[in-house]
Amino acid sequence: MTFIVKCAPVLKEWHFCCCSCSLRAAAVVLAWLITILHVSELVTCVIHLSHSAIDPETSYGNTKVLISILGVLVGALILDVLLLYGIHNKKPIYMLPFLVSDLICIMVVTVCVIISGIFATVSYWERGLVALIVGSVCMLLAAFFWVVLYSYYRQIEEEKNPNSGIVNCTCQVPNDQVKMLPDDDKVPSYFPNKLAPDMA
Repeated sequence: MTFIVKCAPVLKEWHFCCCSCSLRAAAVVLAWLITILHVSELVTCVIHLSHSAIDPETSYGNTKVLISILGVLVGALILDVLLLYGIHNKKPIYMLPFLVSDLICIMVVTVCVIISGIFATVSYWERGLVALIVGSVCMLLAAFFWVVLYSYYRQIEEEKNPNSGIVNCTCQVPNDQVKMLPDDDKVPSYFPNKLAPDMA
C-alpha cells in the first residue's frame, strides 16, 4: 500500500535556486548528507561522553542527556541506512520508516519553534524575532527536503505499480486519469455528427 500525504506536493524533478537534476540524484545526495550529519553528531556525543571534562559547561556535561541524545542518534542512523538502501535498490518500503518519522519530527519541531519563538519575543523581542525567523527558514528547508525524498518514493511506487497514480502537482489529478481535450481542427471518431455530412 502506497504511503500518501494528500497535502504534500509530488515533484517531478529537483529544482532549487538555479540547480535542477533528477529526483534520484537529489534523493541520493540528501540521504548521504543526512547520514554524514548524524554520524558526525554521534561521534561528537561519544567524544563528550568518554571525555566529560573537555567542556563541562556545555549541555553535554549532563550524562543522562548525552545518553538520551546518543540513543536518538543511533535510531536515526538505522533509519538513514534503511533510507539509503531503499533509494539505491529502488525499494520504497525501506524508505517508509524514515519518511514517517521525519514527517512527525518536522511537525513537532515546527510547533516547538513557533511556541518558543513567541515566548522569546515577549521577553526579548529582538532575539525572539530573529530566532523565530531562523527557525522558520530551517523548518521550511527541512520540509522541502522531505518533499524531495517523498516525491522520489512516490516515483518508485509509480514505476513498480503504474496504477498507484502519482498526483500531478499542477492540477491535482492522477497522471493515469489525465485526458486531453480534442483540438478544434481535429475531430475524433466519437463525434458522429461531425464526421458525416448532413443527410437531406
